[in-house]
Amino acid sequence: MSLNGIDISSHQTGIDLAKVPCDFVICKATEGVGYVNPDCGRAYAQGQKLGKKLGVYHFATGKSSGAKEAGFFLQNIRGYVGEALLALDWEGNAVEKGVGYALEFLETVFGETGVRPLIYMNSNTAKSYDWKPVTEKNYGLWLAQYKSMEKVYGYADAMQPEEGSQGNFPLVALYQYTSQGRLPGYEGDLDLNVAYMDAKAWERYAAKGQPGGKEPEPEAGAESGKDQPVQYRYQVGQHVVFSTCYVSSTAPISQAIPADRMAKNHGVITRIYPGTPNPYLLDQGLCFVNDGDIRGFYQEKEYYTIQPGDTLSGIAEKFHTTVGKLQEWNTIPNADRIYAGKTIRVR
Repeated sequence: MSLNGIDISSHQTGIDLAKVPCDFVICKATEGVGYVNPDCGRAYAQGQKLGKKLGVYHFATGKSSGAKEAGFFLQNIRGYVGEALLALDWEGNAVEKGVGYALEFLETVFGETGVRPLIYMNSNTAKSYDWKPVTEKNYGLWLAQYKSMEKVYGYADAMQPEEGSQGNFPLVALYQYTSQGRLPGYEGDLDLNVAYMDAKAWERYAAKGQPGGKEPEPEAGAESGKDQPVQYRYQVGQHVVFSTCYVSSTAPISQAIPADRMAKNHGVITRIYPGTPNPYLLDQGLCFVNDGDIRGFYQEKEYYTIQPGDTLSGIAEKFHTTVGKLQEWNTIPNADRIYAGKTIRVR
């Protein structure tokens, strides 16, 4: 399930959202420590009246500090907190300030509101910096990557970012695939996005959590792996392979994320949240899984001998990987041409 939508700034002042098809609209609210988009309030109110999913974002300038920019953002969007998805636009000159500046903004907003903002960046920024301090805090990615600079007419919600384009972020929550989109009801270019979630998941991204940046604490023994309830099949410290996963321990099965959308399909159990549908936290924030998602223990490399009638796509499905990975690992130029009896690496 996915949602199609647009993000807008003062460049789209006056846009009539009643005429433009979109599941969601994300409005630029502020920039730096002194600029407020004069059309944000009007556009937001119209989107709200129309029942759109809503978001607001801050464009960082990098000219003060992450905390100061976050403070200015919060001064101007407090009325939207709890309803709107929040985001930091991290591009331009601000990028040179580094990961710490961005993290300070994100932590300040989360500490004040209990809402985890997404961070927007292009694929080059995602791959050029170590975002582990941000991913460890469970801040999600809104990725911009354009495969073409040609006009895109209508939504292309089946479009996917290129493999590895998100750097060390485990998944992409929103994907902006063009800045030259054209939709009915508006004559100019629009940023087009796909959100890999449904309306309920959007609401969870926007909902207030626990101010102060605190996660729910696991019960005694959950971190150490000792004295855990016997119903947990897997233990802290075990390295497991999964076929699907979730963004939270309480996400319903309808929000399952296929492993092929993740940066990897395995991780070490670092925490257990008792009493939740998806109790196992992997790699301190990669994702959450349950017993049904886990397909076994991770082995650094595994091999398989091709049997008569096998196809590469069938082998990929069996071992929860992709045809592309099998071709890369085994130098197979033609996916339609494999030979029974040959042993290939499958993970």
